[in-house]
Amino acid sequence: MSQMDSGSDIEKGAARSDAPDLTGRSRLLANVLSGWGAHLVVLIAGFVVPRMISDTHGVFALGIWDFCWATAKYLTMAKGGLTSSIGRFTALYRAEDNAAAFSRVFSAIVSWQAIISVGLVLVLMLGLTSLPYIVSEELSSDIDTIRWVGGLLALTVIIQMTSGPARGILTGHHRWAVNNALNA
Repeated sequence: MSQMDSGSDIEKGAARSDAPDLTGRSRLLANVLSGWGAHLVVLIAGFVVPRMISDTHGVFALGIWDFCWATAKYLTMAKGGLTSSIGRFTALYRAEDNAAAFSRVFSAIVSWQAIISVGLVLVLMLGLTSLPYIVSEELSSDIDTIRWVGGLLALTVIIQMTSGPARGILTGHHRWAVNNALNA
């Protein structure tokens, strides 16, 4: 019997079309457009927010904002690529249909990110309490502003780090539109 005559090939083809798209090709256009949209929002905010701070609070406040923002961005290096590794292992173990292996990796990465987040909170508290000893006397009247702005920006980094595993799962499932909306 030839392959054309066997009904099993037709059934296999039908089963393949019912299988979920693990490659993400079906969402490619939406993912790319949402990525560009998120970059556009960040780009516009990058030009508008500093101008608003400068116009409403002055150049000195803009300098405080820039210093605190740069410090918070340095804190993002503490993530160490753990979120992106969750995306990789989500895609890998989803394709292999291996929930047990995914659970082990996910638990380990969440634990490490929790430990790093607690360490960052301790560093943040130490830095904010030692601020009067670090800054010059010219800035001593603005220590409270520096503490608030720096503390809030650093807390956003810490919150992003603790929610990073969820973003890694979104990435592993090719849900870039949701991920970009959260990060924009």
